[in-house]
Amino acid sequence: KFNNAVVKSTYIKKLSEDLDVDENSLLVELKKAAKNEPGYNKYSKPGINSPSTPLSWKRMIVKFMLQEQDLIARLSGKVKPIDFQDDNLSRIVSAMFDLFAQDKKVEAKGLINFFSGTEAAGIVCELTASECPESTDRDKLIRDCLKRIEDSNRKRRQEELQSEIKAAQEVKDETRLAGLLREFQTLSRSVKLKRSS
Repeated sequence: KFNNAVVKSTYIKKLSEDLDVDENSLLVELKKAAKNEPGYNKYSKPGINSPSTPLSWKRMIVKFMLQEQDLIARLSGKVKPIDFQDDNLSRIVSAMFDLFAQDKKVEAKGLINFFSGTEAAGIVCELTASECPESTDRDKLIRDCLKRIEDSNRKRRQEELQSEIKAAQEVKDETRLAGLLREFQTLSRSVKLKRSS
């Protein structure tokens, strides 16, 4: 968040020029995005994330996708929009994959217009304005983000399996229980193999 109105105004103006978007529209979208940030207090004065605010790994991968068309191609088979576990990020990634599949250029400006008036437009603005961590190895950051997506998906599936196993035990469905246990054990083994390598 910006505490200095002059710095905030300058920042918004520069971002508006870079995106070729009206300053007032940009401010509206950034305020919407700020309201959805964890820790937002509706009674405090709304603000925007400054470029120094660290991005979550999910947002970081979307930011990289906004910056590199090639990355969209690389990720289209590896991740699904639902992997981001956030409705707005999932919608943004889905739109990016759709545009790419249609051989259209994926740009922040186009996504902001596409999602105009929604929280997703504000998130695209925020991602465009944010800075990535200081690192010279961008590919390593991307690999780390992909690993987190994979780990998050595995954990979510293990939790689902535990619930399904419990339900199968309660109704004494031995066939279903055996299949669920096999899947759970396979997931657990894959984690152990990755840790040992």
